[in-house]
Amino acid sequence: MNMTGQKIMDTVILNVKNILNIDIEWVERKKKYGTLVYDGTIILTTGNTKMECLIEVKQELRTHQLDYVEKLHSNVNTTFILIAHRLTSEMRMELRRRDIAYIESNGNLYIKKGGLFLFVDGQTPVKTVSENTNRAFTKTGLKVIFHLLVLEDLLNKPYREIASTTSVALGNINYVFTGLKEMGFLIQLTKDQYKLSNKKELLERWLTGYSEKLKPALKQGTFAFTTDVLQNNWRELKLKENLTFWSGEPAGDIMTNHLRPELFTIYTNEKQHDLIRNYKLIPKASGNITIYEKFWNMPENNTNTVPPLLVYADLITMTDKRCRETAKIIYDKYIQPNL
Repeated sequence: MNMTGQKIMDTVILNVKNILNIDIEWVERKKKYGTLVYDGTIILTTGNTKMECLIEVKQELRTHQLDYVEKLHSNVNTTFILIAHRLTSEMRMELRRRDIAYIESNGNLYIKKGGLFLFVDGQTPVKTVSENTNRAFTKTGLKVIFHLLVLEDLLNKPYREIASTTSVALGNINYVFTGLKEMGFLIQLTKDQYKLSNKKELLERWLTGYSEKLKPALKQGTFAFTTDVLQNNWRELKLKENLTFWSGEPAGDIMTNHLRPELFTIYTNEKQHDLIRNYKLIPKASGNITIYEKFWNMPENNTNTVPPLLVYADLITMTDKRCRETAKIIYDKYIQPNL
């Protein structure tokens, strides 16, 4: 667990003690239970009741992470508690609906086990330390992290080469590396050798940052096919090589044959008038084709889909069950082996 997780736990222990006079002792940092690995074990003591609980520590919890947290919860025959720095009111409600125990940094909590029922809500959120001085998860940093996750060999290339590959100003590379080191995601082995650390957590942080910061900034507009025939035969479209790529549902279908696309996602460096002419599209606010700017620079391997990590990111954040199932297939085949 990196320093962020440590700080969250320290704050939780302090605030829960102050609000409910409950003692929490963190007795293990990593704990394997069955086939899953947890962030550790805590001993929670209130009055004459003492409970040993498995925990997962997160900065925040997004919708795409709920299924995994429920899997952690259902995997144990003891108490599982989600520890989070901050949860939205909607997320707290959803966790209670699923009967998943949680504790927030500010002392909000829900724990229901046997005859014990603890519930605190409405506490003032703990202010997050400004990340203005840490540039790892700015829009620029997110572009760099994407390349490092996909092309880890890039990590130990000269800064100038990293800047060229990521299309980021040279001066920003040092800021991103420094930020990643501060957050425990980058270990310096020697003067010129680095290694990514906590890659699974880094992926989760990138996924959240991408969907909230970078992806909205890349959006070029929404379109529709001019005819139903074109939509039904979307696979026959000849996308401009190295310029335009499928993502989301069509890429998921190409990679797994598990989807029938209804919403179409395209990343491109083509101009809008070229897109309209080349693929017979029309601009339409309610259209089912969303166009985003292509932001990566790496070998394309003669494919018309974006890198698997980006397909996964675009599918896992959708609410459709089949999209999320497809995302899981892609994760297991293309992403998990490299974490």
